[in-house]
Amino acid sequence: MFFVYVLSSGEPADDTPCDMDNSSILGVTYNKYPIYQRSIKMLNSMNDCEPDKDLMDYIFQQNAFDLSLKTGNYQKAIEYWNIFFNDREKVSKVNCGCHGKSR
Repeated sequence: MFFVYVLSSGEPADDTPCDMDNSSILGVTYNKYPIYQRSIKMLNSMNDCEPDKDLMDYIFQQNAFDLSLKTGNYQKAIEYWNIFFNDREKVSKVNCGCHGKSR
């Protein structure tokens, strides 16, 4: 995952809308391809249109990561990335029980 900062120079016009006059913008990018590959592999192993627990957990993990990015909670996005998707640093799989419910 990469955080890209873009800095601009100059003065914004007087009629620039509120919050659009910042001289820096932050963008986040990451390689989605391995995540999609893993998703397709899990979908292909699905039996009888009934998703297994691993597939459902993976979908929840992807959504948690995406929502963290969309809401600007980058610290949480980094945590999720390191737990769910970072292949360089193996972190033990988080098992919350039955889809977040304690066992």
